[in-house]
Amino acid sequence: MQDYLKGWLWKFSGNINAVNLPTVAALVGMCVALAAMLRLPFSLLLFAALAIPVIHVAAVKTYVDIISNAAFATALVFILDSFMNTERVHGRNLLVVVAGAVIAASVKPQFMILSLCLITAVVGYNLWFFRRRPMAAFERSESINWSIIVAGVGLVLIIPIRNLYTFGNPLYPVAWSLFGHSFPGPYPSNLGDHWDPAYLRGTAQPLKWILSILEFHALDFRYTPYTLGMADVGPDAKSLRMGGYFGFYVVFNLLVLAYIVFRKRDRRAYLFTAAFLIGSVATASLPASHELRYYSFWMLFLVFANIYFVFGAYLPDPTLRFVLFAAAISATTFIVMVSGGRYIMPVGETLRATFDGLQIKEKFVGKFEPAGARGPGRAPLHRPGCPSRP
Repeated sequence: MQDYLKGWLWKFSGNINAVNLPTVAALVGMCVALAAMLRLPFSLLLFAALAIPVIHVAAVKTYVDIISNAAFATALVFILDSFMNTERVHGRNLLVVVAGAVIAASVKPQFMILSLCLITAVVGYNLWFFRRRPMAAFERSESINWSIIVAGVGLVLIIPIRNLYTFGNPLYPVAWSLFGHSFPGPYPSNLGDHWDPAYLRGTAQPLKWILSILEFHALDFRYTPYTLGMADVGPDAKSLRMGGYFGFYVVFNLLVLAYIVFRKRDRRAYLFTAAFLIGSVATASLPASHELRYYSFWMLFLVFANIYFVFGAYLPDPTLRFVLFAAAISATTFIVMVSGGRYIMPVGETLRATFDGLQIKEKFVGKFEPAGARGPGRAPLHRPGCPSRP
């Protein structure tokens, strides 16, 4: 879906740099939704997001990780809002949650599974809400809420069903096998030799994730400390695909969350802590979780949860509000400075310059034609070294 959108933007604008707009729109749209619907400060939301290096970098790139993660993180915050108000996830919040899950699933294949798990958790939470009045869950007034959930599940399932019909693989483009049956795809499900640092190969995935979020050796031997995939180092470097959340900012937000729970010490605080810990263990256990851009919704949710607690009615502490603002602005400034401002200032590294530098137009445009377009009696085009079809 996102590739079609980028193509349309390029076509209608006539400017190849327009393909960056969806990632920028995802970041700004996430902050606008949280600010407008939950009455949180937009400026703090934006600074707090940009203080996370993987978000800071991805916002000006064409990779789609930020779209899926922003949508998923937004859904999690609205679930939190429903929980803190001791209500089921319904109405406006439910619509946002389902929309976020569907958008995330339509962008990245791993979010098809995560989105279904999220919607299942919403159903379970709603049923738990009705545990004392089970028949109320089937009242006429609840029909719209259940319809939204059913529609969301259907929209998420359309994606793997379409992939199964088109490519013979519901999780396309990831190749995998089940009970001896192989599902084809261009990307292997098992990680390659250069997908994690050599010294961590064979280590439990959650440990890799912990070392990555704390940025243990994550900035070694890299010209720019923070890059999109954190992979532009040698294959034997300890920093290979590690880091990207700014370790100080991770520890700071975890301490703020611990302080909030300690100050409140009520049932909701303990239940949220348990849910957050379970979600953290699940996130840490996901494949390639140490490459933090894939599942950056975890850090976004941690940061936004603190903002929600402090700027909402749960713990309206003026001093803590100032601390959150100061930390977000300071962290963002640090990321801008250590990266030389390359991700927020025009420095000539435009997509158009890259496109022209690679001579894409000269090499490819006009060299390929659709099947059957060459007319009768003319041999079909094929790549050098590849046999022609009979």
